[in-house]
Amino acid sequence: SDHYNGVGVFSKHNSVRLYANEGTADGIDRAFPGFNLEWTVFETSRSFTIGGLEIESFSVSHDASEPVGHVFTEKGGGRLFIATDLGYVTTLVRAKLEGCDVIVLESNHDYEMLQRSGRPQDLITRISGRSGHLSNEAAADLIRDAAPKELRAVLLAHLSEECNTPTLALNAMRKGLRDAGRSDVAVQVLSQNEIS
Repeated sequence: SDHYNGVGVFSKHNSVRLYANEGTADGIDRAFPGFNLEWTVFETSRSFTIGGLEIESFSVSHDASEPVGHVFTEKGGGRLFIATDLGYVTTLVRAKLEGCDVIVLESNHDYEMLQRSGRPQDLITRISGRSGHLSNEAAADLIRDAAPKELRAVLLAHLSEECNTPTLALNAMRKGLRDAGRSDVAVQVLSQNEIS
């Protein structure tokens, strides 16, 4: 529910169409049965356009109803990759980074902080597992190994408030970029509570 909790209120106050794949739209409709939300349903792994943007959705590994990441390509412009709630990095995720200028990527937790968090072991296992979230190190490894030559900025998202710090996330990503010889790439941590 944390993926879509605000959509009900948002749709009450804004007369706009909502885009989702079938699994996500069905799950949200079940959660908000009286809202009669208007959906444009896209097929995961098929591209579609909104205005001047081409949007490619791709499957990610997470324990949600048909979760996806997206690549947005502006006609004649840049490419933006957005993926959180990854669980782990697949070959498809690596391929979608190709040609991207900006990457918004989950850097959810510091593994050691997660282990010492006092959370129940099943939750720790879920978060660090294949359907959970990327650690700082996993995010940095992905960028180190697959950073496209066009890359200008990495924006770190979905940081755990209890099991991570912006400094730890930044340091891990900066090290990954240094190891890849990419001192030219800017890195920033996005806030979950403020407009970035």
